[in-house]
Amino acid sequence: MEGSELSVSIEPLRSGHAALLFELLRDEAIYEFLDELRPESVQQLEQRHAFMLNPDSAPPDERWLNWLVVANSTSWQPRRQVVGTVQATIHLDKRQVVVAYIIAPHYWGRGIATRAVELMLDELVKDHPVKSAQAYIDPANRRSIALVERLGFVVSEDSPDRDGNVVYERSDLIT
Repeated sequence: MEGSELSVSIEPLRSGHAALLFELLRDEAIYEFLDELRPESVQQLEQRHAFMLNPDSAPPDERWLNWLVVANSTSWQPRRQVVGTVQATIHLDKRQVVVAYIIAPHYWGRGIATRAVELMLDELVKDHPVKSAQAYIDPANRRSIALVERLGFVVSEDSPDRDGNVVYERSDLIT
């Protein structure tokens, strides 16, 4: 997709998507600022997805939503490429969502993550009564900080959290 225009879309994560994501999620660069471990096999990733997609896995006051991020080439030879994931943990009692995202390093710096998070926030506002969003970011993760700042997030009064992450918040989702 070098040199071509890209459009970005998200689609709900489903059973069977582990095979599409496994090689992308093996890149060590992804885990520099994450507590999560690289998947060791497609089967292990499929088990992780099964847990995340099971409504009974989330605590009663939370709802977990996950999407694939797809980059679509708009050049003369259209091509669809899975490039990562976006995730939302909705805290139902607070009407607040915590967002997370993973994009394959090959696609960093192209605006894909920013657009994917923007699309996810649009979906959340449309389908769920969330009024604010938060992102927990390692203070050394300059790329991620720039991403949330582009989307209007600001440092929260809850920052830093107990793990030393900077808490960014956007409280204008529902006006």
